[in-house]
Amino acid sequence: MLSLFNKYNESACLFECRLAYAATRAKCIPWDYPVPGLGNLSTLPMCVASKVIGQKNAIRNFEDLMSSKKSAESCNCLPNCEEVSFKTQVDCTSNLLFNMTNTYVTANQRGYEHEERVLF
Repeated sequence: MLSLFNKYNESACLFECRLAYAATRAKCIPWDYPVPGLGNLSTLPMCVASKVIGQKNAIRNFEDLMSSKKSAESCNCLPNCEEVSFKTQVDCTSNLLFNMTNTYVTANQRGYEHEERVLF
């Protein structure tokens, strides 16, 4: 069950799980993160940059723990029941057409009579 979100979704579950992982190991939570109401996590102090852990300050240490692969390994988050996803594709044709159009305009600005057909 989620403690920070009212409605379940996989990304919310992963966020809460990673937050608990990082907070437990860093022994603090940065000021700009929500404090989960789970167990003793709600009593953890705020991470401050002046506190150094090894070679890193406490905030950087927390961020590294949050984004580590290990932080999601123990999460048992189920996939969403419904999901909308989009696939993106990069197409360089528009650059080619822009360059062809640009060549046409440049040729006309120099006073040349030049006809070029550009297909869109």
